[in-house]
Amino acid sequence: MNPGPIEIVECPACGECQLRKTLLSGNTLGARFFTDRKRIAPMLPEFPTFVKCHDCGVFFKIDDKVISNRVSRIEVYKKLEHSETGKNSFKMPFVQFLTVEEYLQALSKGLCNGNKKDILPLRLSLWRKYNDKVREKRVTSSSKKLFNADEKNSYEDNCRKILSMKAKSEEDIDFLICAELYRNIGEFDKCKTILDKIKDIKRYERAITAIKAACDTGNMFTVEIDVE
Repeated sequence: MNPGPIEIVECPACGECQLRKTLLSGNTLGARFFTDRKRIAPMLPEFPTFVKCHDCGVFFKIDDKVISNRVSRIEVYKKLEHSETGKNSFKMPFVQFLTVEEYLQALSKGLCNGNKKDILPLRLSLWRKYNDKVREKRVTSSSKKLFNADEKNSYEDNCRKILSMKAKSEEDIDFLICAELYRNIGEFDKCKTILDKIKDIKRYERAITAIKAACDTGNMFTVEIDVE
């Protein structure tokens, strides 16, 4: 893994700045892959795209327009080392991934610099953030209920909205995502029907196998894909 420069991200609403790490290169050694298309790779970490301003609280998307500068990690570390308080002497916090509640707020309030095209990636991010609870607890189909009634309703509502947004797509990757979404809301027959539409079976064989196996056991949770 080869870290890249630190990005200084400026809030498009109030102008306050935060820092975001970047990566020049990495690899998937030791990576874990899941049926919701999330990858957890120690040597290829992901960094936030949708964030909340630490000062004014608006939600915005990190794009080229809000990146005001890039500074080397060496410069950042020197400032940290020479700070008397031991805190970040840039006086800027690092951006954080949104929580489930914050994703819901971002969808409700909208992004300060966003548009309609951002709704789908926001909803996909929310879906995977909900599923992180499954990953953290390492639950199975026989585990106790993971979500309360309100969380379950919100989760299913988000899944159905993603499905409606992808309904017209004929891409294999979207068939795979839709199949997983149907499984997550307990519609196993629809899940299998969508999987049968995938044309490049060899490319997605491991994911298809994992999703079908979960269907057969009545498991609605996201599952890890066996890559060995």
